[in-house]
Amino acid sequence: MDRDTTPLTDNKAGGREVYNSGRYLTITGHRLPGSPDTINEANKTGFDRFYANLKAAKKKVSRPLNKKAKVAQSELSKLKKVTPESGLSDIQIQQMAGEKHGEKYVFARYSNLEESDKKKSETDLSFCCLLSPWCDSPTHLARMLKDYRKRPKTQEREDYLLRTAEKAFNERRYYYDPILKKLQPISSLITANDRLKISDTSGGRSQIQVNDNSLDDLTDATFRAILKRYENNPEFFVRHGKLVRVNQDEKGHSFIEEITEDSMRWISCRAADFIKVTPGGEICKVHPPTLMVKSLLALGGWDGIPHLTGLIQSPIIHLDGHITMVRGYDEVSEFYYDPGPALELPDIPEAPTKEEIQEAVSFLCEPFIDFPFYDDETSKGAELNCSSFCNVIACLLSVTCRNLINGPVPMLFVSKPTMGTGSSKIAEIISQISTGAPLNVFQQQKNDEEWRKSITTKISSGPPFVVIDNAEGKVHSQYLSALLTLSVWRDRILGQSKDAAFPHNSVWMVNGNNIRLGGDLPRRCYPCRLDAQEAQPWERDNFKHKDVIKWTVDNRGGLLASILTIVRGWIHAGCPGWNRPEGVKPLGGFEAWSNVVGGILSYAGFTGFLKNQQVMYQQIDSDSLQWDGFFEVWYEKFGEKSITVNELVKQLISEEEEYTAQRVFDGSNTTGIESYLLDTLPEMVTGIPLQKQAFKVKLGSALARCNGRVFPSGYMLTQDGEKKRAKKWKVVLKIRKEAQNEERRERGESRTCGIVEKTEAFQGIESQIKREEGSNETTIFS
Repeated sequence: MDRDTTPLTDNKAGGREVYNSGRYLTITGHRLPGSPDTINEANKTGFDRFYANLKAAKKKVSRPLNKKAKVAQSELSKLKKVTPESGLSDIQIQQMAGEKHGEKYVFARYSNLEESDKKKSETDLSFCCLLSPWCDSPTHLARMLKDYRKRPKTQEREDYLLRTAEKAFNERRYYYDPILKKLQPISSLITANDRLKISDTSGGRSQIQVNDNSLDDLTDATFRAILKRYENNPEFFVRHGKLVRVNQDEKGHSFIEEITEDSMRWISCRAADFIKVTPGGEICKVHPPTLMVKSLLALGGWDGIPHLTGLIQSPIIHLDGHITMVRGYDEVSEFYYDPGPALELPDIPEAPTKEEIQEAVSFLCEPFIDFPFYDDETSKGAELNCSSFCNVIACLLSVTCRNLINGPVPMLFVSKPTMGTGSSKIAEIISQISTGAPLNVFQQQKNDEEWRKSITTKISSGPPFVVIDNAEGKVHSQYLSALLTLSVWRDRILGQSKDAAFPHNSVWMVNGNNIRLGGDLPRRCYPCRLDAQEAQPWERDNFKHKDVIKWTVDNRGGLLASILTIVRGWIHAGCPGWNRPEGVKPLGGFEAWSNVVGGILSYAGFTGFLKNQQVMYQQIDSDSLQWDGFFEVWYEKFGEKSITVNELVKQLISEEEEYTAQRVFDGSNTTGIESYLLDTLPEMVTGIPLQKQAFKVKLGSALARCNGRVFPSGYMLTQDGEKKRAKKWKVVLKIRKEAQNEERRERGESRTCGIVEKTEAFQGIESQIKREEGSNETTIFS
């Protein structure tokens, strides 16, 4: 084996081959006996003689080119200097052909190149047919055949190249659409012909002739004109199968709305001029045809229009540390960024130092410094170890960094003992920082049907942050519970007989005075407690920021810069995970949120994230507490005996009658009465007289929902066979918690109580007594 460095002008002829580039030599490692095991420098005389014989074999009399071949040669030379209209390079064309045809393309590209190979011309034609959809002309295809199928005939016969390329080009069934960036049937190719007139005007818009043309042609031409008009600055999007756009109200705040027939007509007018040619040849401008506009909305799919995940109104930071600060559509996250009016953002350090992180944390705490966050006496105020404060910062991070959280986000639950403590102001601060807009308020609804309708209306506009402000009593909705874990909300459109789907990326918050959570909401929320420990907290005046909302608005840019500095530092550090304190677990169903937000907070030094979660489960989950007390009395009365719902109702009615006979009124209290099931009946099954069949149905359904569930005191309801086709139920003590019960008795706590529905006889006695006392108040059994 010899090697040499002589420059080469010819490579192959007369059965000899020599290369200095573009080829690889594969060595198996298994040498023939007696063969050398070294690579030597070539003998100069020997190599010169070898190469001279190769060049001699290469020389032959050149045949003159005919006229057609000369034209082809001229076109080929020109095409090498022209960029194809598709915008694809030769490498991109080969990659696309390889992805589509696989081994078939590899065979056509590399096979049958030797002079001894048969079917060389057939392989050339096959190669051209595979590439033809992505090429703009036969000459373009011929050049690629010459460059990538190198053999004597393709290098010397320009007429052969053009003839082969023309045949493949004319037989193609698809072409590459540079706007849609995909292959389209050749039958859909729109050109300037007798059927449809399209031309560019000076304003960059297309001109489309509408008369004497099919609806399909008009729709396709208009759609292509729209894509061309908005290619570099998309203003409308596909959002879960619907065409939408980002609109603004009179104050410059953005929202998402579905594109209607009227808005599509306006979009079409901006993209193209529609004309009509009269029989006399006169050109008249006309409005977009109504049927064509409806056809555009009915297209479905809308290839080429970007997908919209949601609306975000704070700068978008990506996991590579890049920050999108220009208003418009972000292709990476698929969010539309609208910073709101007049946002001035300071410079964000590329790799924040420890001192810069600490400075950012300190400034981020400023707007919350005057609020009375309270976990207990050792954990309160705007301190990094206070769980209530850390959870508020977690809510703020959830809104501003929503694109980093690949999953649902739980609802922040803010509770306080009295009005004027500041929960609404906290919500307003979060809204002003994250969206630059006032609070987006959602009213508490009276029943599930109203919850469903209101949620659909609110979610349709894609708000980043929603607050259920000043809720009262018990917050309980199966639809709100479901929404918090869904990425897509589906519901019937009000007033129409069709369903709609809306992506859900909103972050939710609820606040109120000593409100409770029912159903599945407790495990889908994280708590914050405010307690000023004053009778009239609204009269406080010892604030560092007298008008904290105005201060927040004036410093929004700096607050957002602090958040972005912390998050960029976390990303630069490798996105470390959440450093969970002992006993604290990620929120079930929200693991992605717990890990991202918990990781950022841990990196910034916040140590109280979710530490108060178990306290919320024990104190705020009203349904669990009420059923726990009810099953405790059940166990005291029946032990592990199995009873039917009918037998349970008879016991309740018996207690009610005994209760009526023994009740001694002393203001609003009762004395001398032992524990009754009636006392602890959960309020979700009250509201119907005990004697009604509807009460039995309601109670039976409620018991079925509690089947197999272990409650805090260790009691569990379980089904135990049937009696005359009626289910039998029993309560068992699954887990004994003697220490917990003893501690509860020492604190003087009583069982959970509900509102009891009284019989007509008892109501008559009660009314008579109240009339004598001049009282109109409702009696609550406690």
